[in-house]
Amino acid sequence: MTNRVINDFNNRFRVVRQRKVVNHKNIQFWPFLCADSGSNRLILSWYQYSSATSPEQSDIYISRMENHEEWKDPCRISGGISYNNAPCVIKLEDGRIAVYWHSWRSPGVCPFEGAGGMTYIWGALSKGKSLDQWFDPFLVFPDEEKQLYPSICRTFSGDFYLVYSKGYGEALGAAHSLDGINWVRVKDINGYKSINRPDIAIDKDGTIQVVFSAVEDKRRKVFLVKSEDAINWEGQELNLDVEEDLDRPKISIDSSGYYWIALQTDHWQPQTFSNTVELSDNRAIFRIESDKTAGNYNWTINAIQMENLESGSQENYRFCRNEIAGIKGYVSVTPDCIYSRDKGFGLSRSVVSMKRMMGDEITSSFIYGDKPCEFIVNIQPGTYKTTITISPWLSGKMGTHISVNGTGIIQGTKMESYIIVGSLAPKARKWEFSKMDNGMDLERTRPSRIIDWRDNRRLMTWCYFSELEQGLALGDIATV
Repeated sequence: MTNRVINDFNNRFRVVRQRKVVNHKNIQFWPFLCADSGSNRLILSWYQYSSATSPEQSDIYISRMENHEEWKDPCRISGGISYNNAPCVIKLEDGRIAVYWHSWRSPGVCPFEGAGGMTYIWGALSKGKSLDQWFDPFLVFPDEEKQLYPSICRTFSGDFYLVYSKGYGEALGAAHSLDGINWVRVKDINGYKSINRPDIAIDKDGTIQVVFSAVEDKRRKVFLVKSEDAINWEGQELNLDVEEDLDRPKISIDSSGYYWIALQTDHWQPQTFSNTVELSDNRAIFRIESDKTAGNYNWTINAIQMENLESGSQENYRFCRNEIAGIKGYVSVTPDCIYSRDKGFGLSRSVVSMKRMMGDEITSSFIYGDKPCEFIVNIQPGTYKTTITISPWLSGKMGTHISVNGTGIIQGTKMESYIIVGSLAPKARKWEFSKMDNGMDLERTRPSRIIDWRDNRRLMTWCYFSELEQGLALGDIATV
């Protein structure tokens, strides 16, 4: 089945009339695209880093396009000392716009670790229809911690439903609102492992569809459930058999009754590489160049294993909290170790890092800098089998390059992510999925919902990566 589906991917959907949107020098993520019903404007929201050198802070932006001409100057909704992420947009009954997102309120602090580091869903309301002025953001559920990735949809009767992640993998929360501002929580969606990043759509009959990612058989997959009352949920077969990890699904329903799902493949799982290295002095210098995206290097290291081929002795350094399968005796990185975050990870130059997980290891941080770095390990001379386990954070297309004293260990992994598009025709029982044709030397990730537009056009936005820049793009999705 995998080969059949992948072969279908190659020819079914392609992008036409692609154009960049609101391209800034800072990295932009998580585009949310919607059509303003009753007008000729598109609305786009996203988050981006507050500066090119500060990934610990990010802001929510919103822009509009009138009559499919040019995007207006973006308006920043959030700000301050926080990491804001995953915006979603909805139009209220009075014509104003509401934006919801989640925020890590303490920079550099894991959202699930310690006081001041919790993640909450925030909302903001426009003061009018122009999107230029906004009221101050407000907390949606101040009495509940660990809220991430909100998704909102309005029913045809005028009320609203919201779904979101609770913690990382605990459950999906759900809430109902009559006005899109004041929310009452309903029953959680449970029964899945590491459930995350939901999106919601509601058809004319009031049936609620929620798509999300979760782990099954040691792989991250995409699942779809539906409900008539937001209490009782029934799983739906997607017929999506792909060997790669899948994530960030988005669901929508167009005016002709077609269901659409857009998602991406993911390559954030650790990868292991080995080579033989001759060391003539008392140290090993690991030179790291990875994910040169928009002129910066972004990377993590899980572990280094150095086995002396003459004596059989091993020096093992673990930079992640979890044990590495089949390998014992790692030196775990702790706050008082030279390789800790507080002491610069043992790197040869200053870097910026952002906490992404619990712990003090390199993998708990997103490492960010404008030049390659070196990592030094003190070790006796000899011939070593050197094994490195890494995890990429951003783009897999650029690859990762690591050498030890000039000997290459990793050269250009280039595990590129791509977007998958699926459709379900009215009254059909079977989803049809296809790889979205790239057509350009760019990596595409983080798709938005697919929306229908004038002249039977279907639009979608996504992030693109190249060696020189990263930004957002808008394109028409055409069926071949």
